Amino acid sequence: MKLKALTLLITSSFACMVTAADMNVNQEVKAAKDPHIANLSLVQQLADVGLEQKDPLILMTAAKIYAMTPTKDMKRTKESEGGVDSKKTTDMTVDFDSLLDYAKEYSGDNESYLAMISEIESVKTRGRTSGPAISTDRIEAGATDTYYIRYRGDRLAELMIIGDGDTDLDVYVYDERGNSICKDDDYSDQMYCSWVPAWTGEFEVKIKNRGNVYNVYDILTN
Repeated sequence: MKLKALTLLITSSFACMVTAADMNVNQEVKAAKDPHIANLSLVQQLADVGLEQKDPLILMTAAKIYAMTPTKDMKRTKESEGGVDSKKTTDMTVDFDSLLDYAKEYSGDNESYLAMISEIESVKTRGRTSGPAISTDRIEAGATDTYYIRYRGDRLAELMIIGDGDTDLDVYVYDERGNSICKDDDYSDQMYCSWVPAWTGEFEVKIKNRGNVYNVYDILTN
């Protein structure tokens, strides 16, 4: 019995070693997070509070951080599966212009606030070519969107999904061998995954809409 137990233990340990070696993750490398992605997460949090409380000052702060955070627009090809077409009465997107539009609306005739908004408008970065890559897309109710994103080996890979707040979104990341690398499946539509690839390779990113209406989301990658 002892010999059998020892054999099972050795076999199990070897299987774990093989699995770890096959996964495109380097557990030994520690890398610093991109502060720009953290800033954009903060923008979303401030926007949520500002819109809920109709507070122009909070929205102005969010807009200013957004304006000063470099990003680069990227078009991504996706595969969509399942889902049904749906409609919503309003879309509350979070970008520089919409944040200031809401700030203006909630400021009313307050000249001091309007002057602050004009000043923030002049801060907006033009021709962004650096920082995290950002793309915007729409996922139908109950659908799954799939992207294939390439990350470099031995460097921190970061992925953030920021939805419009109307449904629960979940994200699942797999390497090219089908190994599960990361997931964020809480009950929100703001998701974050990070890992260090062992080698440069392509990762499969699946986004699932758990709600009964569509969701407009941003994908941010470093």
